[in-house]
Amino acid sequence: MTYRKFNQNCFKAGGFTILEAITVLSILALLGMFSVPLFVQYYHDCCVKVAMSDIVNMVREAKMKALDEKNHAIVFDAEKGTVTLYSEILDDGKWNVKDTFIRSIHLKNKGGGLRFGCGTYGPIPGNVAPNDGITFPRNTAVFNDRLSGNAGTVYIISSSGAAMAVVVNSVDAGYALWRWNGKKWVRN
Repeated sequence: MTYRKFNQNCFKAGGFTILEAITVLSILALLGMFSVPLFVQYYHDCCVKVAMSDIVNMVREAKMKALDEKNHAIVFDAEKGTVTLYSEILDDGKWNVKDTFIRSIHLKNKGGGLRFGCGTYGPIPGNVAPNDGITFPRNTAVFNDRLSGNAGTVYIISSSGAAMAVVVNSVDAGYALWRWNGKKWVRN
């Protein structure tokens, strides 16, 4: 068996030149300059979609439970940034009692700087402009055993401008999702 003589000169080669290092760092900086804003926008889009998915799931749950049990409501609190599902209204006419609480989501826990509102985009064409991003009477969507209730819209926007809305009708408690595409509201 023959062995090749090991070339020890391969370890004596110098490192990178300063010009090569600056070139590589410049390329990395350019990539970061373009990719970070795109990633942030994508992240905020995902945060809005997750929050809207949670709200739509609450609408579905409220409809199903209202058919089986009693009236249900989703209460939107713009100040606290919460969406809460309750199982029944009490004698005082309020939906905010712990005994009737089912579950709640907090927009701030969803990431992306989420809040109620449509920013400067305005309302979905043909809809009422919301003061706080919520057009339901008393910020409450009510569902009863006839699947009728009150109609309204909830808008959610991220700190980067990604926005979506869910519109619930009063006839069958059906809903439609909308999103801001950068120029106008489009149905999802």
